[in-house]
Amino acid sequence: MGQNLGTSRHRTVSLVLADGIATGKYALGEPLPGEEALAKMFQVSRVTIRRALADLDAAGLIDRKHGLGTFVKKTPGLDQVNSIDRLVGQVAEAGKLHVKVLEFEYCNPQPIVGRLLNLNKGQKVQRAVRVRSREGGIPVMHLTTYVPEPIGRTYSKKDLSRQPLYQLLGRIGKSYKKAQQTVGACLADPIVGASLKVTIGSPLIFLQRVLFTERNEPVEYLELRAPPDLYALSMSWKADDALAVEHGQFIQALANL
Repeated sequence: MGQNLGTSRHRTVSLVLADGIATGKYALGEPLPGEEALAKMFQVSRVTIRRALADLDAAGLIDRKHGLGTFVKKTPGLDQVNSIDRLVGQVAEAGKLHVKVLEFEYCNPQPIVGRLLNLNKGQKVQRAVRVRSREGGIPVMHLTTYVPEPIGRTYSKKDLSRQPLYQLLGRIGKSYKKAQQTVGACLADPIVGASLKVTIGSPLIFLQRVLFTERNEPVEYLELRAPPDLYALSMSWKADDALAVEHGQFIQALANL
Protein backbone atom coordinates (compact mmCIF):
# COMPACT_ATOMS: atom_id res chain seq x y z
CA MET A 1 0.00 0.00 0.00
CA GLY A 2 1.29 3.45 -0.88
CA GLN A 3 1.34 5.88 2.01
CA ASN A 4 2.29 9.44 2.81
CA LEU A 5 5.85 10.03 3.96
CA GLY A 6 6.12 9.82 7.73
CA THR A 7 2.72 8.17 8.23
CA SER A 8 2.48 4.59 9.51
CA ARG A 9 0.34 2.12 7.60
CA HIS A 10 -2.31 1.74 10.26
CA ARG A 11 -2.48 5.52 10.70
CA THR A 12 -2.97 6.01 6.95
CA VAL A 13 -5.80 3.45 6.98
CA SER A 14 -7.48 5.07 9.99
CA LEU A 15 -7.21 8.55 8.43
CA VAL A 16 -8.74 7.38 5.14
CA LEU A 17 -11.58 5.56 6.93
CA ALA A 18 -12.22 8.55 9.19
CA ASP A 19 -12.34 10.73 6.11
CA GLY A 20 -14.85 8.34 4.54
CA ILE A 21 -17.03 8.76 7.62
CA ALA A 22 -16.65 12.55 7.53
CA THR A 23 -17.60 12.81 3.85
CA GLY A 24 -20.60 10.49 4.14
CA LYS A 25 -19.18 7.46 2.33
CA TYR A 26 -19.87 5.47 5.49
CA ALA A 27 -23.14 6.73 6.98
CA LEU A 28 -24.25 6.83 10.59
CA GLY A 29 -25.30 3.38 11.80
CA GLU A 30 -23.98 1.59 8.73
CA PRO A 31 -21.32 -1.13 8.97
CA LEU A 32 -17.78 -0.68 7.74
CA PRO A 33 -16.39 -3.42 5.49
CA GLY A 34 -15.07 -6.41 7.44
CA GLU A 35 -11.42 -6.77 8.47
CA GLU A 36 -10.64 -9.16 5.62
CA ALA A 37 -12.25 -6.86 3.03
CA LEU A 38 -10.41 -3.82 4.42
CA ALA A 39 -7.10 -5.68 4.44
CA LYS A 40 -7.61 -6.57 0.80
CA MET A 41 -8.74 -3.05 -0.08
CA PHE A 42 -5.71 -1.37 1.52
CA GLN A 43 -3.32 -4.25 0.77
CA VAL A 44 -2.19 -4.55 4.37
CA SER A 45 -2.38 -7.20 7.09
CA ARG A 46 -5.39 -7.72 9.34
CA VAL A 47 -3.21 -6.69 12.28
CA THR A 48 -2.78 -3.30 10.62
CA ILE A 49 -6.54 -3.05 10.08
CA ARG A 50 -7.22 -3.89 13.74
CA ARG A 51 -4.84 -1.13 14.85
CA ALA A 52 -6.55 1.33 12.50
CA LEU A 53 -9.98 0.38 13.83
CA ALA A 54 -8.68 0.78 17.37
CA ASP A 55 -7.76 4.38 16.50
CA LEU A 56 -11.26 5.03 15.15
CA ASP A 57 -12.78 3.42 18.23
CA ALA A 58 -10.67 5.60 20.52
CA ALA A 59 -11.82 8.67 18.56
CA GLY A 60 -15.45 7.69 19.12
CA LEU A 61 -16.21 7.28 15.43
CA ILE A 62 -17.15 3.60 15.42
CA ASP A 63 -18.88 1.00 17.56
CA ARG A 64 -17.33 -2.48 17.41
CA LYS A 65 -19.94 -5.15 18.15
CA HIS A 66 -18.53 -8.62 18.71
CA GLY A 67 -19.85 -11.08 16.16
CA LEU A 68 -21.81 -8.39 14.30
CA GLY A 69 -19.22 -6.03 12.85
CA THR A 70 -18.05 -2.44 13.10
CA PHE A 71 -20.60 0.36 12.76
CA VAL A 72 -20.33 4.10 12.25
CA LYS A 73 -21.11 5.82 15.52
CA LYS A 74 -20.56 9.48 14.76
CA THR A 75 -20.72 11.58 11.60
CA PRO A 76 -20.68 15.35 11.03
CA GLY A 77 -23.73 17.12 9.64
CA LEU A 78 -23.29 16.91 5.88
CA ASP A 79 -26.66 18.58 5.35
CA GLN A 80 -25.06 21.99 5.83
CA VAL A 81 -24.49 23.05 2.23
CA ASN A 82 -23.56 26.65 1.51
CA SER A 83 -26.04 28.39 -0.79
CA ILE A 84 -25.12 29.94 -4.13
CA ASP A 85 -27.38 32.68 -5.54
CA ARG A 86 -26.98 31.72 -9.17
CA LEU A 87 -24.85 29.68 -11.49
CA VAL A 88 -22.88 32.10 -13.66
CA GLY A 89 -21.57 29.66 -16.20
CA GLN A 90 -19.85 26.42 -17.02
CA VAL A 91 -16.16 26.22 -17.83
CA ALA A 92 -16.16 24.91 -21.41
CA GLU A 93 -12.71 23.36 -21.19
CA ALA A 94 -13.88 20.67 -18.75
CA GLY A 95 -16.34 19.42 -21.36
CA LYS A 96 -13.42 18.66 -23.68
CA LEU A 97 -11.84 16.24 -21.23
CA HIS A 98 -12.00 12.53 -21.96
CA VAL A 99 -14.60 10.79 -19.81
CA LYS A 100 -14.75 7.17 -18.71
CA VAL A 101 -17.87 5.82 -17.03
CA LEU A 102 -16.73 3.36 -14.37
CA GLU A 103 -20.11 2.54 -12.79
CA PHE A 104 -23.73 3.00 -13.86
CA GLU A 105 -26.56 1.62 -11.74
CA TYR A 106 -29.98 2.19 -10.21
CA CYS A 107 -29.90 1.79 -6.45
CA ASN A 108 -31.24 2.92 -3.09
CA PRO A 109 -29.36 6.05 -2.00
CA GLN A 110 -27.77 6.72 1.36
CA PRO A 111 -30.10 8.72 3.65
CA ILE A 112 -28.09 11.93 3.21
CA VAL A 113 -28.44 11.69 -0.59
CA GLY A 114 -32.15 11.01 -0.32
CA ARG A 115 -32.63 14.11 1.83
CA LEU A 116 -30.61 16.36 -0.45
CA LEU A 117 -32.61 15.19 -3.49
CA ASN A 118 -35.90 15.39 -1.57
CA LEU A 119 -36.74 11.78 -2.38
CA ASN A 120 -39.59 9.75 -0.97
CA LYS A 121 -38.73 6.71 1.13
CA GLY A 122 -37.85 3.79 -1.12
CA GLN A 123 -37.28 5.93 -4.21
CA LYS A 124 -34.18 4.90 -6.12
CA VAL A 125 -31.52 6.97 -7.85
CA GLN A 126 -29.39 6.62 -10.92
CA ARG A 127 -25.80 6.52 -9.64
CA ALA A 128 -22.86 7.03 -11.97
CA VAL A 129 -19.12 7.14 -11.33
CA ARG A 130 -16.93 8.82 -13.92
CA VAL A 131 -13.33 9.90 -14.30
CA ARG A 132 -12.39 12.83 -16.50
CA SER A 133 -8.86 12.86 -17.92
CA ARG A 134 -6.62 15.14 -19.93
CA GLU A 135 -4.83 14.12 -23.10
CA GLY A 136 -2.30 11.44 -22.31
CA GLY A 137 -4.65 9.78 -19.84
CA ILE A 138 -3.91 12.07 -16.87
CA PRO A 139 -6.93 11.85 -14.50
CA VAL A 140 -8.22 15.26 -13.44
CA MET A 141 -11.37 14.51 -11.46
CA HIS A 142 -13.41 11.63 -10.00
CA LEU A 143 -17.16 12.24 -10.16
CA THR A 144 -20.02 10.43 -8.45
CA THR A 145 -23.49 11.66 -9.39
CA TYR A 146 -26.95 10.78 -8.09
CA VAL A 147 -30.10 11.60 -10.06
CA PRO A 148 -33.72 10.65 -9.15
CA GLU A 149 -34.56 7.40 -10.96
CA PRO A 150 -37.36 8.79 -13.21
CA ILE A 151 -34.92 11.37 -14.58
CA GLY A 152 -32.05 8.89 -14.73
CA ARG A 153 -34.10 6.53 -16.91
CA THR A 154 -34.04 9.11 -19.71
CA TYR A 155 -30.37 8.50 -20.53
CA SER A 156 -28.04 5.51 -20.77
CA LYS A 157 -24.47 4.71 -19.80
CA LYS A 158 -23.52 5.24 -23.42
CA ASP A 159 -25.19 8.66 -23.42
CA LEU A 160 -23.25 9.64 -20.30
CA SER A 161 -19.98 8.62 -21.91
CA ARG A 162 -20.67 10.97 -24.82
CA GLN A 163 -22.35 14.01 -23.27
CA PRO A 164 -22.01 15.95 -20.00
CA LEU A 165 -24.81 15.22 -17.55
CA TYR A 166 -26.07 18.80 -17.58
CA GLN A 167 -26.77 18.46 -21.33
CA LEU A 168 -28.65 15.20 -20.81
CA LEU A 169 -30.81 16.83 -18.14
CA GLY A 170 -31.31 19.93 -20.25
CA ARG A 171 -32.74 17.97 -23.16
CA ILE A 172 -35.68 16.86 -20.97
CA GLY A 173 -36.29 20.31 -19.51
CA LYS A 174 -34.34 19.84 -16.29
CA SER A 175 -31.70 22.52 -16.86
CA TYR A 176 -29.75 23.84 -13.87
CA LYS A 177 -30.88 27.21 -12.55
CA LYS A 178 -29.55 27.10 -9.00
CA ALA A 179 -26.88 25.28 -7.03
CA GLN A 180 -25.82 24.71 -3.44
CA GLN A 181 -22.36 23.46 -2.71
CA THR A 182 -19.57 23.02 -0.21
CA VAL A 183 -15.90 22.80 -1.03
CA GLY A 184 -13.45 21.13 1.31
CA ALA A 185 -10.79 18.47 1.37
CA CYS A 186 -10.63 14.71 1.76
CA LEU A 187 -8.13 11.87 1.54
CA ALA A 188 -7.84 9.42 -1.34
CA ASP A 189 -9.18 5.97 -0.49
CA PRO A 190 -7.96 2.88 -2.38
CA ILE A 191 -10.69 3.04 -5.03
CA VAL A 192 -10.51 6.78 -5.77
CA GLY A 193 -6.73 6.74 -5.42
CA ALA A 194 -6.44 4.07 -8.09
CA SER A 195 -8.80 5.95 -10.42
CA LEU A 196 -6.89 9.22 -10.04
CA LYS A 197 -3.49 7.51 -9.96
CA VAL A 198 -2.55 9.03 -6.61
CA THR A 199 -1.24 7.49 -3.40
CA ILE A 200 -3.75 6.27 -0.80
CA GLY A 201 -4.16 9.00 1.78
CA SER A 202 -3.21 11.80 -0.61
CA PRO A 203 -5.13 15.07 -0.03
CA LEU A 204 -7.84 15.82 -2.58
CA ILE A 205 -10.26 18.65 -3.23
CA PHE A 206 -13.72 17.45 -2.20
CA LEU A 207 -16.73 19.24 -3.64
CA GLN A 208 -20.37 18.45 -2.90
CA ARG A 209 -23.05 20.06 -5.06
CA VAL A 210 -26.85 19.89 -5.32
CA LEU A 211 -28.35 21.30 -8.53
CA PHE A 212 -31.89 22.59 -8.93
CA THR A 213 -34.26 23.54 -11.74
CA GLU A 214 -35.97 26.92 -11.99
CA ARG A 215 -38.77 25.49 -9.84
CA ASN A 216 -36.29 24.52 -7.10
CA GLU A 217 -36.56 20.84 -7.97
CA PRO A 218 -33.33 19.06 -6.97
CA VAL A 219 -32.23 17.02 -10.00
CA GLU A 220 -28.65 16.06 -9.22
CA TYR A 221 -26.32 15.53 -6.28
CA LEU A 222 -22.64 15.41 -7.17
CA GLU A 223 -19.43 14.54 -5.33
CA LEU A 224 -16.20 15.58 -7.00
CA ARG A 225 -12.74 14.53 -5.85
CA ALA A 226 -9.67 15.93 -7.56
CA PRO A 227 -5.92 16.39 -7.04
CA PRO A 228 -5.39 20.01 -5.91
CA ASP A 229 -2.59 20.51 -8.45
CA LEU A 230 -4.83 19.57 -11.38
CA TYR A 231 -8.19 21.14 -10.54
CA ALA A 232 -9.16 24.64 -9.43
CA LEU A 233 -12.38 26.59 -8.81
CA SER A 234 -12.69 30.02 -10.37
CA MET A 235 -14.81 32.55 -8.45
CA SER A 236 -16.07 35.96 -9.52
CA TRP A 237 -18.64 38.50 -8.40
CA LYS A 238 -19.83 41.99 -9.19
CA ALA A 239 -19.89 45.03 -6.90
CA ASP A 240 -23.65 44.78 -6.46
CA ASP A 241 -23.21 41.23 -5.20
CA ALA A 242 -21.20 42.43 -2.20
CA LEU A 243 -24.06 41.95 0.26
CA ALA A 244 -24.54 38.38 -0.90
CA VAL A 245 -20.82 37.74 -0.48
CA GLU A 246 -20.94 39.09 3.08
CA HIS A 247 -23.61 36.50 3.86
CA GLY A 248 -21.52 33.66 2.47
CA GLN A 249 -23.20 33.65 -0.92
CA PHE A 250 -21.04 34.01 -3.98
CA ILE A 251 -21.08 33.52 -7.74
CA GLN A 252 -18.85 30.86 -9.17
CA ALA A 253 -17.69 29.75 -12.57
CA LEU A 254 -18.17 26.00 -12.35
CA ALA A 255 -16.72 23.09 -14.28
CA ASN A 256 -18.82 21.63 -17.10
CA LEU A 257 -19.51 18.26 -15.47
